[in-house]
Amino acid sequence: PFKLQISSAAKLIVDLHAHLCTNEVIGFLGGRWDPASKALEVLRAFPGRGQASGMDVEMDPLSEIELRSKIEEANMTVVGWYHSHPVFAPRPSGKDIDNQSNYQNLCRDEENKQEPFVGIIVSPYDMRLPGPVSSFSNFWVKNRQGGDDEVYTLDYDEKAADKAEVEMV
Repeated sequence: PFKLQISSAAKLIVDLHAHLCTNEVIGFLGGRWDPASKALEVLRAFPGRGQASGMDVEMDPLSEIELRSKIEEANMTVVGWYHSHPVFAPRPSGKDIDNQSNYQNLCRDEENKQEPFVGIIVSPYDMRLPGPVSSFSNFWVKNRQGGDDEVYTLDYDEKAADKAEVEMV
């Protein structure tokens, strides 16, 4: 649906946040959307406070307001969200898919009829991984009327986002 660029700084903060505790963590991603080139740039990660239920995590409403304000102050827009699956694979659950779909609808670019919003899941402690490196999944949902949503795994370009971040500063 769009070209995805994620800065190494954003990815580092997502991974670090996930390593800080054994419960799921959550946050927003700040960046830019360019409808002409269909490019979504994730420049920074903004860790939030979650409300964990044991099986999943939701953003604390006050934290959501604070994060949106911080992202605006940094001259960015909210272009995604992230959370962790501490000890299991970073595949989107049914709840993750619903959340992603809702965020995409809220952040829809009506003028261009696009939904430039990415979900990232990080798995830092999955013991099935071959080594001590976290596993990431970037996803987007295509909403199908009257049917199941289609989940797309998105590849990304890390170097392009790093260059954009340097130019922005």
